[in-house]
Amino acid sequence: MLLAPSVGRCDGPRVASDVGRALGAATFLSVGALLSACQGGGEPLVVAYAAPQTGADRGETIRVQRLLEHYFEEVNRAGGVAGRRIELRIFDDRNEPQRAQEVAADVAESPAFGVIGHRRGVCSLAAGPIYAARGLPAITPSVVRTALVRENDWYFGSSLNVREEVLHGVAYIREAFAAETFSIVYVDIPELALASLQAVATATSAGLTVDARHALPSTLDRERVGEVVAALSSAPEEQPILLMTDLVSGSEVVRQLRDAGVDRPLLGSIVFASHRFHASFEGLDQTRIRPHYYTDGIHVLTPALIDMGSQKTTKFARWYAMTFRERPSIEGLLAADAAMVFVEAVRAVLSTDPNLDGPALRRAVRDWISKRGKGSAVEGVTGPVYFDEGGQRVRSAFLAELQGGRIISAPTQLRVLPRINRARDLPPGHDPDRVVRVGASTLYRTDIVYAGFKVHELGELDEERLSFEADLDMWFRHRAGIDGWNVQLLNASEEVVLGDPVEYIEQGGVEYRRFRIKSRFEADVIPAPYGRHTLGFALRHPYMTSDSMIYAFDFVGLDVGDGSRDRFQRFKEAQALLPPNSHWLVYDGVFFQDKLYDTTRGRLEADGHPAGRMGFSRLSFGVRVQRSDLSPRTLTPSKVATPTVLVAFLITLLLIGISRTGAGQRHLGVLWFLQVFFAAILLLASEKALGDMLSTLAPSYYQQAFSKLFGVLWWMVPALFIHVAIYRFLWLPIERESKRKVPSILSRMVALTIYLLAIFGVLAFVFDEKLTSLLATSGVFAMIIGLAIQINIANIFSGIAINMERPFRLGDWIMVHGRAPDPDQGIIGEVIDINWRTTRLKTTDNSVIVIPNAVISEKTVTNFMLPDEKSRFEQIFYLDYAVPHERGLEMIGRGLTAATKLDKGPLADPKPKVRVNAAAELGVEYLVRYWLIPRHVSPASARHAVTSSVLEALREHDLDLAYPRKAVRQVKSD
Repeated sequence: MLLAPSVGRCDGPRVASDVGRALGAATFLSVGALLSACQGGGEPLVVAYAAPQTGADRGETIRVQRLLEHYFEEVNRAGGVAGRRIELRIFDDRNEPQRAQEVAADVAESPAFGVIGHRRGVCSLAAGPIYAARGLPAITPSVVRTALVRENDWYFGSSLNVREEVLHGVAYIREAFAAETFSIVYVDIPELALASLQAVATATSAGLTVDARHALPSTLDRERVGEVVAALSSAPEEQPILLMTDLVSGSEVVRQLRDAGVDRPLLGSIVFASHRFHASFEGLDQTRIRPHYYTDGIHVLTPALIDMGSQKTTKFARWYAMTFRERPSIEGLLAADAAMVFVEAVRAVLSTDPNLDGPALRRAVRDWISKRGKGSAVEGVTGPVYFDEGGQRVRSAFLAELQGGRIISAPTQLRVLPRINRARDLPPGHDPDRVVRVGASTLYRTDIVYAGFKVHELGELDEERLSFEADLDMWFRHRAGIDGWNVQLLNASEEVVLGDPVEYIEQGGVEYRRFRIKSRFEADVIPAPYGRHTLGFALRHPYMTSDSMIYAFDFVGLDVGDGSRDRFQRFKEAQALLPPNSHWLVYDGVFFQDKLYDTTRGRLEADGHPAGRMGFSRLSFGVRVQRSDLSPRTLTPSKVATPTVLVAFLITLLLIGISRTGAGQRHLGVLWFLQVFFAAILLLASEKALGDMLSTLAPSYYQQAFSKLFGVLWWMVPALFIHVAIYRFLWLPIERESKRKVPSILSRMVALTIYLLAIFGVLAFVFDEKLTSLLATSGVFAMIIGLAIQINIANIFSGIAINMERPFRLGDWIMVHGRAPDPDQGIIGEVIDINWRTTRLKTTDNSVIVIPNAVISEKTVTNFMLPDEKSRFEQIFYLDYAVPHERGLEMIGRGLTAATKLDKGPLADPKPKVRVNAAAELGVEYLVRYWLIPRHVSPASARHAVTSSVLEALREHDLDLAYPRKAVRQVKSD
């Protein structure tokens, strides 16, 4: 199942609990990228790859090159080797021996400490002596010429050699095809001609008969191929044909055999599994109808198989398939094995002597490789990698069948048992009936059981119990007569009895059984990255070891696509398996075969097995899920987590130290933001680094406890920084302005509230506890405290509101209204202080009025300084009705003009104005308006100046203000 990552719906409370993580996620990615870019300060370590960059084999070279570059990128992202990058350099040998010698000289002159190549055996033979003379180790991932590695101590072969192909070819013809006679078709070049003779001798010693040997010229001759095909057509259809040819001649033989209707079993070397072999039939009439008409059913000998590979094999194969929408080549996987050997070798020798370079480094790498044995093998993509004394990788040849463009393992496999001459020499747990002797060699027969799965439904993951329910089909296909369907489901919560199959078919000596299973399973049977889970399944046979039985994925039955479109479709199908309201999102699929070691439990067939342990083939598959809410855990790259922890920790310590210095005290605000910034990165990186480490070392329930621990930290650390922020941005400025300490009871109550809320958050979102009772208790407690200090609290919060809203500032002239908005009934003064409890005004009589913040917040306040500094004031004068109003306006206007010239008078601009406002009982009412800046001239001073100037102007013209008069009437008495 190939799946695509995605992000689903958002769950509010879960997002809230991840706010702290989100703070550092983006920066963590940036820091990680920077660390990755900056790692490796020394000169790069160079590995050369020699292969044709032009011609017909260019496509195969590119496929190998892609895997090599991918692997080296992974190494470099993880820090390189000894702090140095690994660099791949490409050399084009054009598949020509002469050119290969020139390339070998160029590679030897380069700084390369190892070389991977060449693709053709003749090129490797031509370049080998130069590599040996210059002391440069080389590993070839292609079919190995025996003389290449036997006669050259600096060359190693990672693939099969011709002798091994002959041995396994004859053995498979006898055991897998159950044939007594077969034909050989070979290309008439010295090595293959000799190999064909070796095949005849090996067949004779195994009791087989070679019906005929047909030679083809070294260059393609279609007429000669036609003659050979005509001869092969006369033999019985069940008689196999062993093809010992190159790709070009072999393709022509296959084409003419198929066109002639000859359906004899065909067995060839790994070259018949290449992309180029399949491409050679494109465009033919038959392939337009059936794309794989010519290739389906051909058997090949291969040094590796993806469907029987380990987790590392499937990881590389799936990455390649997803990226390039085609399967990787076996040669590419073997080249990746060679690259891993070189990386582990140079890592080992540089850890002992970091100064090794040049010829000394090359020799040290070569010596390290040659000393690898079974117990110290490098775990490569296709399995353990180590070499015998002759430089040939120790491995067996697998038999595979081409089906639908894929390489599918055959149901019977043979592997070499070295140094086994008698039945009693067999390792413990091996069945003598499975021993196959071919000439002087002893092989052991292993049955392959194809297993497939189709999940109908997955239940919601229970995070507490780490389990889920599943409904699925499981089927098995294998050779008749074995109980490959008799399996144990390793992660079933209760023992699952398969019972009778819902479908059973037997055809051509092959049995097929399908079962329907509904049960509860434990999650994370396949370890998942930290913060994620695997809803998967794992099975093994109860007593057949991996030497006798291996489980392989039925890729054809599973119909696993390679392209991105197939992957997207399978993602949708996998997501639909979860409940509609699931909190989980499928982001990937995983499947692989590996070996599970278990105790022998005293079984007789395992008597004497080393350490009482036996290896069983285990098949694992599943889907990986992550929470559907956005979490930085899913965004954080693992490869740079550890160095980021170190950098963030050191910067955090540095910031703490700076904050304690005099310069730091002056920039506490900036330092606080930086501390929050790097603390978030430190927490994020620490959780990822330690979580990933724990995920490989401890069971899932320990990871759950670890996750809860960091869940607590993600609440308490922000609470700590909020506490610090309140001190730095609130209490400290208040103390500086008021020059008084904030009462400790106040600061402690605020801190207690912050940490109490954080604890509530931990209980609710980390431990999923209900807060009803706790909130009720805390409400009563808060009510008691609030009643006790309600007056001070009102003043404090009113002061906070005044500082936030800023209706007036220090230096502003304001009027706090009394019963009415009248200066005579209000308080006018300059604001000289605003502290946490009171506001202070300085009046014109040089007195200070202290007003509680709670009081002033409830009053109407006129700010004479807003919206700008100029404020308009008004005064009223009364003149007698006997004074003409034109004369009154003129005289009062003169007084206003004179007042503007005084130091404490109103502003000349805007110009003061006077107008008749009303006819009152006292006299004619004149309204005077003028402007002033209260910060420069107090309203009282301006009022004095205006009144004095107006009175002076009136006296100069013998005018007086109106005043109340009493009419006195004398009554004369009689």
